[in-house]
Amino acid sequence: MDEVTQARETMNKLARAFDAHDVESAALLFHPQCALVGPEGTADGRMEVASFLERFFIAFPDSRRSTWREMDVGDCVINEVMLNCTHKGPLLLPTGDEIEATGRRVHLRVCEIVTVEDGLVVSFQGYYDQLELLAQLGLYPPPG
Repeated sequence: MDEVTQARETMNKLARAFDAHDVESAALLFHPQCALVGPEGTADGRMEVASFLERFFIAFPDSRRSTWREMDVGDCVINEVMLNCTHKGPLLLPTGDEIEATGRRVHLRVCEIVTVEDGLVVSFQGYYDQLELLAQLGLYPPPG
């Protein structure tokens, strides 16, 4: 299997595990020494990625992703997705603070850049507009 096909196949498996909220299957697609980076912070290694996903699914238990654009370059996969979910549990911020459930629906545009080696994710970078998320949660602008 060529590098591009393997990277896309791994990403598709990861997307299916995410939509199924299958933390164990998703985590097994990450290299033990992988890095996940996003606006909410970093997770280094498979165990931290699993913990990150568990916390995410508590905050957004009905989350689903819809991919609307894909690009593959060598061992790198780039996806533009729409994340649709409801904020039903505590959301941990990079500061260590938590946002209690707001019950609000969220439709968030996300860009995922994923590097795959030997069928495992070694780097996952996710980008989204943090103010857009806070506004949809009813937290921006802050009450004044």
